Amino acid sequence: CLKRLMTFHAVVRTNVPYTIHFTGSSPQSLRVSLQHTPVGEAVHVRIFYKGSQRLQVFANGVLTEDLNMLNGKRKAQLVKSNKFAPNSGANWVDERVSLECASGCNIGGACSPSGACQRRGNVHGANMFDKATGMLEMIVGG
Repeated sequence: CLKRLMTFHAVVRTNVPYTIHFTGSSPQSLRVSLQHTPVGEAVHVRIFYKGSQRLQVFANGVLTEDLNMLNGKRKAQLVKSNKFAPNSGANWVDERVSLECASGCNIGGACSPSGACQRRGNVHGANMFDKATGMLEMIVGG
């Protein structure tokens, strides 16, 4: 198996979402970074993956779990089995990564108070996988 290291440099504007699609198969390992970016500046990156395999995101060398997962289990399933508190009435509504919400808390596409989310969705490394669209969404910061 031939291993190829490819580098693709792109000029991007911060605080803007970008979507990436790969021709052929999606990469098994991918490194995304913002070079020479001040702290506090970030980009919302969406990457399309055809399969529904488990995807892991590392930020600064540390595993950053999906916003909708807890210790490898989906929070929606934990709510159904009464092992985790719901975030919307009696159900779990997926938290989303977002740079638009100042609180860093986006539940079901709407900004919510920061106390409603367990983790902030607007910080470097925040990520979630949307099964409906096949998009891995993450925040890449400086």
